[in-house]
Amino acid sequence: MFIKYFLLLSAATLLAADRVSFQAIVGGKDTSIEDIPWQVSLQYNSHHLCGGSIYNEWIIITAAHCVDRIRVQDLKVRVGSTKQNRGGQLLDVEKVKIHQKYYNANNVYAVNDVALLLLSKPILLNGSRKMKTIELATSTPTDGSTAKVSGWGKTTFGYPEILQSVDVEIVSFNVCKNSYDPKNFKVTEAMICAASEGKDACHSDSGGPLVSNGQLVGIVSWGPKPCSQPGLPGVYADVAVFRNWIINEAAELVRTKMQRL
Repeated sequence: MFIKYFLLLSAATLLAADRVSFQAIVGGKDTSIEDIPWQVSLQYNSHHLCGGSIYNEWIIITAAHCVDRIRVQDLKVRVGSTKQNRGGQLLDVEKVKIHQKYYNANNVYAVNDVALLLLSKPILLNGSRKMKTIELATSTPTDGSTAKVSGWGKTTFGYPEILQSVDVEIVSFNVCKNSYDPKNFKVTEAMICAASEGKDACHSDSGGPLVSNGQLVGIVSWGPKPCSQPGLPGVYADVAVFRNWIINEAAELVRTKMQRL
């Protein structure tokens, strides 16, 4: 479910190259949206493209590589559904904001892989158990701690209809960096790495949430191809690093939207 080895999820597998995996969940299990109510499906031309997280009623957090080559009018977001192809609310996207220092290294890896989606209409949260906002992490999770990644990305058996999730462990920055340096893939301090034996995110999980202690700590970004290779952890954008950018840019998007209403 993650972006595994080096195929940025930018137009998902629909537009993808072969070298990186912008990701899906391997080794996971069926999960109800009520257990991960901030999870959304980003849809491109009526097909699941990437994951994302509900920041507030107007804003979705996702990976920049998911939306860097797509017309905003071709995007929709499905919220509040365990199934990526039906149920819940299906909302249009009005605007995309990509981090100004985002860099896609020829579909091999991505740096500052963060984007915000402004919805055309607000999510009708109304206290629903299937749709909730997620709190942003204030610090990077400690090495060895457990986090949960979720999405509808590729599994061992193909692309699932039902939401999948898996627990992974945070891998130290130095271990992760040393794993990818021989391949000339850049791991920066604005990234988190996580892995567990036989478990990982994979194609079309990109943009989805990595959650620890009820906080969004990471955004699925990239990893090895094929997914879940020993010694090659999944790589995520570190939400604590981008926290201020997310807060400020989301506020500006909503402020501008409210002025037009």
